[in-house]
Amino acid sequence: MKNKTLIREIQALVSIAAKTIRNAIDDRLEAGDTGITSLQYGILRIIQHGPETITVISKKQMLDPSTLVPAVDTLERNGFARRTKDPKDRRRTPIEITEKGLALLARFPMLYEDDALVKAVNEMSEAHQQQLLSLMRELVRNLTSEDEIDLLTTTIQAEAQEK
Repeated sequence: MKNKTLIREIQALVSIAAKTIRNAIDDRLEAGDTGITSLQYGILRIIQHGPETITVISKKQMLDPSTLVPAVDTLERNGFARRTKDPKDRRRTPIEITEKGLALLARFPMLYEDDALVKAVNEMSEAHQQQLLSLMRELVRNLTSEDEIDLLTTTIQAEAQEK
């Protein structure tokens, strides 16, 4: 394997960054006594744009659908989301956000100015910020399919338009 040390370091750095970001979200949700995890929060963020099936959510989250079922069960049990029936296809069970779920998202935006990621990126020059974004996009494109990148981009752009 070529560049094994380089690849291992990139793997470790991406893992540290992801864990730091996830922990910050979990800490904020726990401090706010929400009763949900960052995974459940992510599901709510996706379905705030309209009902989605477990299959679509799993693609956007890049997780196996079986991982999401217990998370959706908890969201439903706590009144943040509900399973619905698709009138055109009885086999489909889209999940939609409730008013309680929307209220929770309004209280907990995706980013805060004091988030570690926000601070770290703001410490970088604008040129380095754009370079990082470009390199991360290239890395993720090489790891996944174009469809997954398109889903991610569409979700982020929809959130930005709502603000």
